[in-house]
Amino acid sequence: MFAGSRRSDEKVHPSRYARWACEVVYARWAASRALVRQFREGASQLLRDVRLAWRHRKLTRGERAKLRPREATASRRAFGDLARMVPLLFNPLPPPLGLVLIAVAYSFPRALLSPQFHTSEQAEAFARQDAATQLEAASELRRSLLRSHATLLTDVASLGPATPVDRARRVLQCFDTGPLSLSALKRPDLVRLATIAAPRSLKCYPNSILRTLVENAAKVVEEDDAILLASLDGSGDDDASATLSGAQVRDACVLRSLHGDDQPGHRLRAWLVRAAAIRAAWRRDLPPAFLFVAAALCNAPNLPPVPVGAGVRTI
Repeated sequence: MFAGSRRSDEKVHPSRYARWACEVVYARWAASRALVRQFREGASQLLRDVRLAWRHRKLTRGERAKLRPREATASRRAFGDLARMVPLLFNPLPPPLGLVLIAVAYSFPRALLSPQFHTSEQAEAFARQDAATQLEAASELRRSLLRSHATLLTDVASLGPATPVDRARRVLQCFDTGPLSLSALKRPDLVRLATIAAPRSLKCYPNSILRTLVENAAKVVEEDDAILLASLDGSGDDDASATLSGAQVRDACVLRSLHGDDQPGHRLRAWLVRAAAIRAAWRRDLPPAFLFVAAALCNAPNLPPVPVGAGVRTI
């Protein structure tokens, strides 16, 4: 009788292997629930961005400059992000097969997910990867251009609010129709410049697409410069971090390839003031090649602090 009760007890209570299996299943289930919750939050943020972009779709460039930086970024990227996420947002596979696709997407978040679905840790890691790619391309481009255009690069590095207008225009003309324009750059230098503007592997892309990438990135920088200047001028602070969040400053520096010290807010503010002064002398959008060469190769990270409003005219 005693032995029989012992056998029934063994059947009722799970063995250590069964307990281990239950713990594994519970842990996987908890991780899956967290993944689904994160995906749901990202989808909600994306839909909010799409609604915002739809409201702002007819705004002119001057009207966009009055938006807050977060609103402007969301309006610019929302439709492209939505097109990228349609296969996952409108997944036709029933559960649990649909959850498998979401898990696969989170295994390759950089390639398969839009920024709304990234965690803050992932966004920080991706920004560091982009910065490393930009710095490597900038170093190679600097060595290449110094062999043939050392004097011109020195002139670019010295441009600022105190530069005479005629001299600034002569330098910029070299990037517009001169030897450093997009159409005149050699293939290796064009690939490096495009990698700075859009940090990823671009060696297999044709020259026409590389030029388009640089031009589109320059348009984004021009629009973003106007928005950030409008928001920072109202604060009267030399540090962009006083007005923008850490993530916004980080993304703005990566967009412009501004790297090199531990004060990104001051570095971003100094570059915005410098670019606005040069743009005022040029009286139109800066040449695409100049934006990234000046920021990444000509000591833009080490610019000295410029007094707020000194020689600056907003766009």
